[in-house]
Amino acid sequence: MLYKDIPDFDVKFPVNLTAFLSCDSLGFLFLIVTFFLIQGMIAGHAYYFLEDVYPRMTGRRPLRTPGFIKSLFADDDVVVARPANVRFAPPAEELHQD
Repeated sequence: MLYKDIPDFDVKFPVNLTAFLSCDSLGFLFLIVTFFLIQGMIAGHAYYFLEDVYPRMTGRRPLRTPGFIKSLFADDDVVVARPANVRFAPPAEELHQD
């Protein structure tokens, strides 16, 4: 073996590291969660700018809904059936006749 002449040695630390492992785990979790929160905030602000602000400034919409997503939802008007035994209020124009 190449490393035959290197003796084994144990590393001794003056502090018990097992007491800090939970703190390290919490710190690592905090870093991961913070990264994803910041990433989500950046994505949300970019979407808001490209969907609302930029079209008002230039008149162009860079974000368009893909055709396959539009095909999943109907473009027809939704018809709400009213039961015959329910009485609805008349339109507002008929209520305020002076």
